[in-house]
Amino acid sequence: RELLGESDKAILALKKAFKANDASPYIASALAKFYLRGNKISHAREVLEKLLATQSSEKNCNGLLGKIISKYYPDEANKALIYFRRSFTKGDSNYFNQFWFARQLYVMRKFEDATIAFKELGKEPIDLYTKRIIRGILSENGNLIQLKGKITKLETTYAFALNTKYPGIHFIHKENIDESV
Repeated sequence: RELLGESDKAILALKKAFKANDASPYIASALAKFYLRGNKISHAREVLEKLLATQSSEKNCNGLLGKIISKYYPDEANKALIYFRRSFTKGDSNYFNQFWFARQLYVMRKFEDATIAFKELGKEPIDLYTKRIIRGILSENGNLIQLKGKITKLETTYAFALNTKYPGIHFIHKENIDESV
């Protein structure tokens, strides 16, 4: 109960702070994340859109709004792409936002552009731990997409595969391989 009470106080404080200063990326981001944890997706989106209406170049809020739209509003893929593109500047260290931009291109079947974006990101000095975090799993309507194809290389914890739906060689974590097939 105490924790819930603290959460209530925190959300009230964030709402009050955002009402007093809706131009603060820090407050907007914190409030949006709070709304996301409470599954109030449309509220999180509203907060970020309000901030970005006056600060369209704010990178972190653009990235967060891109993720929200990509995940919860898949029919608005072009909007998500715009927000992801605004979430970094070429050559900066917003690697996660660059990844999500490249992934969005890929999901939208803009494979040549996605390949270029992923190759550019691959040149960056990103530590191995960060590179190996599983993220960006493909799904439709909340369900994982099952792809069929040919495994070209099988290692202890991962594989590379070709499939017919998406061109190119794809990394697959071992736990996502159905070995019964």
